[in-house]
Amino acid sequence: MARSFSAELKYKRRRYVACRHTADPEVRARIFSRDNYKCVLCGSTESLTIDHITSILRGGTNDDTNLQTLCNRCNAGKAP
Repeated sequence: MARSFSAELKYKRRRYVACRHTADPEVRARIFSRDNYKCVLCGSTESLTIDHITSILRGGTNDDTNLQTLCNRCNAGKAP
């Protein structure tokens, strides 16, 4: 089903806000430190990313409690 133009803009805005927040060096350092610089799923210490547990698009927030450290492989495995 195609989205309307305004729905598409809202979607892009929420994605931009979420990505910009997790790209903030202070946020990244805080979350990586809290998770001991390891992927919370597999324990890897390589190719780490910050991930929203519940996506912004599904009602999640940018609170630290909704962020986790994942490696690229585990993060890609979350995709529906």
